[in-house]
Amino acid sequence: MKARRPAESARTGAATGAHATVWEVLRHALPVPLAGLATARPEAAAVAARGLGDLPAVAAECGERCGARGDVPHLPETADRAGSSRLVAQARRLRDALGGGGGRLIRTATPATAPVPAPLNSRKCNKEDGSMLYPSVTISS
Repeated sequence: MKARRPAESARTGAATGAHATVWEVLRHALPVPLAGLATARPEAAAVAARGLGDLPAVAAECGERCGARGDVPHLPETADRAGSSRLVAQARRLRDALGGGGGRLIRTATPATAPVPAPLNSRKCNKEDGSMLYPSVTISS
């Protein structure tokens, strides 16, 4: 699979206004390729990084728009790499958008007493911690 295809799909989703939803997907998807870069030999990492800069770029855009905060595994190591490749530049942008990454992973679990989720298009991103918010749904009998 080409590295740019997941980024193109995520960018299409974000273009529809689903920034918070795309962010939720990317924050779980990004650690996998970033971990591969962190553990690879330098020459292999350079090849693996090719075309990967688009994914953190979309994640940074979505994170900025929905005010996400927290830490993504392996992001600090990628952002601290030497150079100015698209991958490194966008990893730095994402790290900065998340508040420097010093915190814990963004909370997404909803409490047991949470209201019934509304349709996807009415979800909003919580500006405080980046978790998804659902408007209350009232069921009357």
